[in-house]
Amino acid sequence: MGFDEPMNPSTIGPGSIALTDDQGASVAAAVSYDAPTRTATLTPNLPLRTGVTYTARARGGPGGAADLAGNPLAADVTSSFSTPAACPCTLYAPTDAPVGGATQDNPLEVGVKLRSDEDGWLTSVRFYKQDNNTGTHIGHVWSASGQQLAEVQFENETASGWQQAELPTPVPLTHDTTYVVSYYSSSGFFAFRPWTLTCSPIFRVSFRQPWRNSEFGGPPSTL
Repeated sequence: MGFDEPMNPSTIGPGSIALTDDQGASVAAAVSYDAPTRTATLTPNLPLRTGVTYTARARGGPGGAADLAGNPLAADVTSSFSTPAACPCTLYAPTDAPVGGATQDNPLEVGVKLRSDEDGWLTSVRFYKQDNNTGTHIGHVWSASGQQLAEVQFENETASGWQQAELPTPVPLTHDTTYVVSYYSSSGFFAFRPWTLTCSPIFRVSFRQPWRNSEFGGPPSTL
C-alpha cells in the first residue's frame, strides 16, 4: 500500500493497517513500512486461502496511519483482491497407480524430486499404498541440500490406494527450486512401477528416468 507523502513509521502497524477475508474475519499479518518508497507491506502469517476475496484497510482518523506532521488519514482507505481458485496441483492423478504388491526391503525412505513453475505452498504429501504395505509411514519434505522442511505421520490409512497427510505447517515453494518429497516405511515396503509415471504440467522434473530423479535412504534422519 503506497502513500503520496512520507508517513510516521510508528503509526504504521497491525493497529492501523489490517487484512480481512470476505466474511470480515481478521487475518493475522505483519506490517512493515519502507520510508524511501513510502510503502507499507502487509505479510500474512499463514498462506491465504484460495478462492477468497481479501480487503486491506488503512485506518484513518485518530489512532490511524499519520504523516510526519501527525496528520492522520482523513478516512479509511481500502483495497481488495481475490486469490486464485484452488488448483489441482497434485503430482499424480488419482488414477495413477502401480500394479501388483509393494516391493519390500529393509526399513527405508523413498522420495521423488520436484520443481514448481511458480511460487506456492506445499500443503500435504501422498504415497500410494498397496494392500501388503504394512507398518508405520512418515512423510517428509526436504530441500535439495537435505535440510528437513516438514514431517508428518500418516494416520487413519485405508487398506490400499493413495494416502494423504496434511503438513502441520505449509512449506513455501520457490519456483525453479528443487525439493524432495519422501515417505519412510518402517516395514520397508514401497510401490515400484518404473517407466510409467509422468509429471503434472506444474512440475518440471521428468519421472521417466527414475534412477536420476528418485531418492532412496535409510532411517528418516539420513536421507
